[in-house]
Amino acid sequence: RWDGRDWTVLPPVQGIRLTVTDLLPSAPDDVWATGAAFGVGGPPDKPPGIVLRRWNGTEWTSWTDRTPFTVGALTSICADARGRPALISGWDFWDQSRSHYLRWDAAAEAWTSQRGPATPEIKPLMNNVTAIPGTDGFWSVGTTSRYAYPPAQLHIERYA
Repeated sequence: RWDGRDWTVLPPVQGIRLTVTDLLPSAPDDVWATGAAFGVGGPPDKPPGIVLRRWNGTEWTSWTDRTPFTVGALTSICADARGRPALISGWDFWDQSRSHYLRWDAAAEAWTSQRGPATPEIKPLMNNVTAIPGTDGFWSVGTTSRYAYPPAQLHIERYA
């Protein structure tokens, strides 16, 4: 963490074979981290578990059990125009027929499910989401497969 003069190393986000894909700081003591945890061993192609952690200025707390799905990955988080959490892009292992987003409900202090358009012919995996300045909309980019080789192709969605 940069304080204007120096970098400070924070405690790591804990997990087994865990990767953090994105961070969203909304205040010095309020930071969200997204990612995936691949756990210990398992069969080939075993899906990861999602990672959603929140920094409170002292420690990371898990929010994974407060999400609409837990098997898959959370790939990106973006803020609204005021810098507050808005949307997370993700990949839901159990329903790959459409993209899966988590929308922040500030009043309920909860992440709610928001599904992308139905795409029965592809299995979208969105890698990044960003807010459109001056609007309530978002752009999201990803691929049509969780594997990087053909026939995977670029996939873009607009969320309004």
